[in-house]
Amino acid sequence: MKTESSLVYVCISKMSRDTQFRIQNSHINVGSLFEPFSWVNNQFDLDNYSIKNIQHPIVSENQMYDAGNFPDNIEKYYWVYPGKNDEKPWYALMRLTNGNYALYKATCDYTGFDCQGYMELFVSPCYESIILYAMTDRVYAKYIKKTKPFV
Repeated sequence: MKTESSLVYVCISKMSRDTQFRIQNSHINVGSLFEPFSWVNNQFDLDNYSIKNIQHPIVSENQMYDAGNFPDNIEKYYWVYPGKNDEKPWYALMRLTNGNYALYKATCDYTGFDCQGYMELFVSPCYESIILYAMTDRVYAKYIKKTKPFV
């Protein structure tokens, strides 16, 4: 059960996040996204992995922003966390060619996305909204650990 003090803590922890532009410390392995990206808008499984079905609104914003022709419209990667079937999810933070920012998450069971998988895509024109509201605390911790301020 959440108490008033725990709700205040959540707000404070989110607002104290580092929202400056950051970039991955090491080489960004874009190739690690090949498997999950190959299922986005895949003609054989549009029910699960179409943009319409994977995109979710950001809590702080009252609309869904244009994801364009995702993932073919990625202009810049800031952070990629390579996943592995049935073990850990894939994450990617990026800027799209239309100027919006996106956070992508994908996960699947050991057989791959054709059996059991799940994807989320959050899009916003505001980088800070992605950091503050699209990332869970656990994802934010991974992101901070593997990135440095972008100068």
